[in-house]
Amino acid sequence: MKFRILSMLVLFVLLASCAIHTYSVFPIDKIHLGTNKFRVINVCGKPFRTDCYLKAGKKTEVLYYKEPARILNQGFIITTTLTFENDSLTSIKQDDKNISNIELSLDSIQRK
Repeated sequence: MKFRILSMLVLFVLLASCAIHTYSVFPIDKIHLGTNKFRVINVCGKPFRTDCYLKAGKKTEVLYYKEPARILNQGFIITTTLTFENDSLTSIKQDDKNISNIELSLDSIQRK
């Protein structure tokens, strides 16, 4: 009985260690839906990319922020996407991309 409990505990710890999350330092707790674009840029800084278009008669702007993260020798790029309709924040989305397996060729490193 003790062996069974111990083996289940070990199995649980092993499985739980596989679920590693990437953690963002983006100040998502300082902004909320409904915040205007000017306030978000004051809190978060200048985005690396901005898209702007009209959608159903509404001005829609999308701000993109990127940040590096490293978890257990794995490199990640975390992208935070903020969507505004008529200067009001309507959506916050975060995605991550593992970049540890990307290989660089000699040409990409030694550009002239």
